[in-house]
Amino acid sequence: MKKLLRNSTFLIVSLVSLSSCQLFFPQPKITAITIEDFHNAYALGETFLDNQELEITAKWNDGKYTTLNPTSVSYVITCDGASYSASDAFTVTGTYSLTVKKDKVTSNTVQFTVQENSVYASSMSLSGEDTVKALQSIDIALNVDPANYTQKVSYEISDSKVAKVKRTKTGFTVTGEVAGEVDLTVKIKSSETEELSYTHHIDVLSPIEKTEMKQTYQDYMSHRYYPLNSCPLSGSPRLLVIPIWFTDSDTYIAESKKEQVREDISTAYFGTSEEAGWESVSSFYNKESSGDLTLTGTVTEWYEVGTSSNSYATSTGATVNLLRAAVDDYFTDHPSDSRTNYDLDQDGYLDGVMMIYGAPDYRTNHDNRKNLWAYCYWAQGRNPSVAAPNPNVFFWASYDFMYGQTNVSERTGGTSAGGDTRFCTLDTHTFIHEMGHVLGLEDYYDYSSSYNPAGGFSMQDYNVGSHDAYSIMAAGWADPYIPTESLTLRIGEFQKTRELVLLTPSFNSNDSPFDEYLLLELYSPNGLNAFDSANSYSGYYPVGPSQTGIRLWHVDSRLTEFKQPMPAIPKFYTNATKSNVQLAMSNTYYSSETADRISVLGKSYADYNILQLIRNNTGESYKPTSTFSGSHMFFEGDTFNMKTYKSQFKRDEALNSNKKLGWSFKVTSIEDINGVNYATIEITKG
Repeated sequence: MKKLLRNSTFLIVSLVSLSSCQLFFPQPKITAITIEDFHNAYALGETFLDNQELEITAKWNDGKYTTLNPTSVSYVITCDGASYSASDAFTVTGTYSLTVKKDKVTSNTVQFTVQENSVYASSMSLSGEDTVKALQSIDIALNVDPANYTQKVSYEISDSKVAKVKRTKTGFTVTGEVAGEVDLTVKIKSSETEELSYTHHIDVLSPIEKTEMKQTYQDYMSHRYYPLNSCPLSGSPRLLVIPIWFTDSDTYIAESKKEQVREDISTAYFGTSEEAGWESVSSFYNKESSGDLTLTGTVTEWYEVGTSSNSYATSTGATVNLLRAAVDDYFTDHPSDSRTNYDLDQDGYLDGVMMIYGAPDYRTNHDNRKNLWAYCYWAQGRNPSVAAPNPNVFFWASYDFMYGQTNVSERTGGTSAGGDTRFCTLDTHTFIHEMGHVLGLEDYYDYSSSYNPAGGFSMQDYNVGSHDAYSIMAAGWADPYIPTESLTLRIGEFQKTRELVLLTPSFNSNDSPFDEYLLLELYSPNGLNAFDSANSYSGYYPVGPSQTGIRLWHVDSRLTEFKQPMPAIPKFYTNATKSNVQLAMSNTYYSSETADRISVLGKSYADYNILQLIRNNTGESYKPTSTFSGSHMFFEGDTFNMKTYKSQFKRDEALNSNKKLGWSFKVTSIEDINGVNYATIEITKG
């Protein structure tokens, strides 16, 4: 103990000794000052317009340039050998010289004239280009008659977050910030009390045009090997929603609450976000599609099955038979409601049928009735008929997914609750996820439950948050920027702007999303991410990060032709309109229990994923286990290249196709512009 005290005392003395040292750091110094005066003429009695008409630029010894505030410098104004103060009114006509000083550095000299009387404008105009790309500049000329106009020029840009304006000797320089529209308005005096005004409209464009995705999941579903259909991805498809009542349903739903539950099903599907307390299925997809998709439909009366739920506890085949009977009976009982009303794309199949059954899901009831779960399936057996469309794609789920323990008794009179309503009136997460399958989208979770390739936080993964950027693009609801050369690009948060960047060695000639590439989106905890970024769904699902940053995806949604047996050396396609195609990859890794869920190409392709989140972690594997968090995103100053992040790719520094990506990027800034977050990204080819 004494030895320890002695060492401690020595350490304290040493620290005190160090604290007496003084550290000196070189201070930056101004090496040159440049001034430019835009006001060439004054009248007697006027004062110098330093704040409005003088630009002062300082060069520092570290090579940087900054603009100096006019109040931070001293002025030297002379005329015929006499000196004047910048705050004095001009009392002598003639030619004046002006310099400024700061830190013993003197600027260049500019000259202006002072004449006897003020000169007013008889006319004024602006001329120049009316478009500018973001992060680039154009010059706008100011034309005033007469040329010796002496009054102040005032100007403003209508939205400085979209574009910035700078005064020049001949007019103005306008620099684009983000895509949008602005007006440059200039005002000058035409008399002591009147003025002239001129406005120049400018469109700010993105540096490159978006590439329209000409194929979507609807094309893919229409040409799959299996006779599957999907709900249209645009327009107003009409869904048939059928509540299913078993002979034992009154065990779980009180007769007095039967109509309440049916109304809740209607609200969950077609109500407003305010009525649902978060989103209904319809309101979610209307927002997700930026208004392209408006789900409508009919919620029928309860369909009385006449048998208990046990009859449908284990057999998908029984569910398919129930689907056909329920649909046939509805249209028989409602002859004024035509089947053709429910086939928007006229493919001969109903756009989608939802059967919401009046029994608990097996998880809630703690039994082995595994068919009493939520899933999307296809009836397939009947041929398509445009004149009398048949059911094919359908969704099967328990009513109890809508409720949590906070409201189940009040709304159902029972206790079976498979959802979470701590933060909303009705829980629609499961219905929204399954509707994604009805629209053609895949699951992105690993069925082996060992890994988290897509990170969990997206609707087709763990039922939380918005859909990922790939799914939204592949649905036709967003078009990407696809660079072909190095450039600096600014994109807005995906939830508000639907802007994203696609990096690829060479994009396919079909403009199809079914290819391999990297995809960048600016994630934010806003829009359809907001609810699940603020609340922990069911207490254990991933919570979305509260930060805004770049979320990077590795997409491999290439297609392959389905054959039996599959060839040892498969061919890959990007054209979704080719017959008998199927997604080549899956997000499920191989295990003995999941052999039927992995890639259709077999074990050799089981480590290649349709959609994988690239974490901002150079030590992460291509078989990641973590769920999406803020640490996985790329923020200001972060960079990406394949060599640094090779451990997250099965082929190290190459894509699954064995091609080199040929791109790297750096996030140079993330900032709020007019209430929207934007990321500026330097994208480098090579």
